[in-house]
Amino acid sequence: MVNRFFIKATKFLVVILLIGLSASAFSQQQADSTTKKKTTFDKINDKMVWIVKWFPLPIVSYNTETNWLFGLTKFNSFKLGTNDQSNPDIPSSTLTGLAYYTLNNQYKFVVNSDLFFGESGWRNYSQFIILSFPSFYYGVGNDTKLSNQSLVSFKEISFLDALGYRVYNKLYTGIIYSYKNYTEVAYAHQDDSLAYQNDTALSSNEGVQSGLGVMLYNEARDNTINAHTGSYFLANFVMFTQAFKSKFKYSYLLIDYRKYFPLSEKMTLAAQFYSEINFGDVPIQSLALMGGSEKMRGIYLGRYRDKLMSIVQTEFRFPIYWILSGVAFGGLGEVAPAFNGYTFKGIKWSVGAGLRLLVDPVHKANIRLDYALSKDQTFFLFGFGEAF
Repeated sequence: MVNRFFIKATKFLVVILLIGLSASAFSQQQADSTTKKKTTFDKINDKMVWIVKWFPLPIVSYNTETNWLFGLTKFNSFKLGTNDQSNPDIPSSTLTGLAYYTLNNQYKFVVNSDLFFGESGWRNYSQFIILSFPSFYYGVGNDTKLSNQSLVSFKEISFLDALGYRVYNKLYTGIIYSYKNYTEVAYAHQDDSLAYQNDTALSSNEGVQSGLGVMLYNEARDNTINAHTGSYFLANFVMFTQAFKSKFKYSYLLIDYRKYFPLSEKMTLAAQFYSEINFGDVPIQSLALMGGSEKMRGIYLGRYRDKLMSIVQTEFRFPIYWILSGVAFGGLGEVAPAFNGYTFKGIKWSVGAGLRLLVDPVHKANIRLDYALSKDQTFFLFGFGEAF
């Protein structure tokens, strides 16, 4: 059912995007290659460019878990503190939003922002989520079975804000606040709970998680949205305690390192190492989750979850024609309850390929369409910007 959701949503978006993007690219090419008076067709293309820039894209889908789904999604890239949007000294900021509603009275609302405040040295990343939306649960551990798939319904309100300041060259440091509240957690189908009679009840993990932490990162990419060269390093450490009104007491360390190797003017080899380490009384919902649209594509988000997770993934990016480019990617990863739980046989893999449509040549922002697979799952994925 999840596959059908991605396929239908992706097909619908592709039709809309191709119309808008083709018009945008054609209009720009005409403007660059000729000084003739604009034709009626040119004016129509200009109008389409304006619509794509200022209005969200619609999503319509159907599956048995959600009934009919209707949604909107929007992405914008820009540079703050300057009138010159091509200024290489100021990284590009991004703002992404999506909103879904289904005829089963389910909803999902997400807003992400990553803002660089001109040349002031300040950067702020934030994420806000409010949802009542079903998700599949497979249990905890590195050996969960696909047949254990159970649909879980829950409500979530979460907020994360990370405020950093550039202290030296490209090195930033700052603070993080994280808030999560899971309520009304239940198996969507009564029989699903039978598969986890020996598992901790998901409902016991309801409640507020509130934590404060510190971060350190080095931003040395030539472009924060679509890097061709350079590197990126991030280390976060956050503690959740009763002092911050948290029901649960635990902490986590996150490490994210990315390196970009330019193979030619328009070809790039990107690599990433990502690891999460959790300590203490970690709620099931906040364990390290493998999968999704960014980390180990081809695996459902949360198919494998545990206190520890480490992954390595690479992506080869190459031009195809005009505004179209392609990628081929692969990854290896594993989750475990402790460091000695990692095993060579337990390593999971995922591979895939995708297309990129250039929607913002100034900031080099792409629409992302990927087909990814793992040992027993396949997905069509849609997104804005690169996976890493």
